[in-house]
Amino acid sequence: RAYGFWYDLDDNSFGPSFSRSICPNKEKMGRFEDNVAHSNNEFGFRIWESYTPYENNCDLGEPTVANFYRLTSYANGIHGLELTKVGHIRLIGFKIADNRDNGIEIQECHGNHAGPRVQVSSVKWHVRFKVYIL
Repeated sequence: RAYGFWYDLDDNSFGPSFSRSICPNKEKMGRFEDNVAHSNNEFGFRIWESYTPYENNCDLGEPTVANFYRLTSYANGIHGLELTKVGHIRLIGFKIADNRDNGIEIQECHGNHAGPRVQVSSVKWHVRFKVYIL
């Protein structure tokens, strides 16, 4: 299997560094900007299985926004971008084109005013949107 960028974030750290106070799927985002994913067997960009960032990580508190900037994703074997279960993320300036199944597939979104957003992005050629908002 081949992915361009794959975020597979667990509920807690595991192995020798296991801690209930480290929650990768709730951690604030660092930087993601100016990347290209093309000709992968499956996905150009994927968040699996869930990601919702918070200010205080495991203690939750206030949600914070994770911004992903300027990904170009094209000619991938399944989707240009797939988000499985997300909240409080923004995809800004993405270019998605010519992927086999879908340009963008978002399975579950949640959040308040800071919830998920695809903003100032272009999606071209062979595109079917599937969005389920619960």
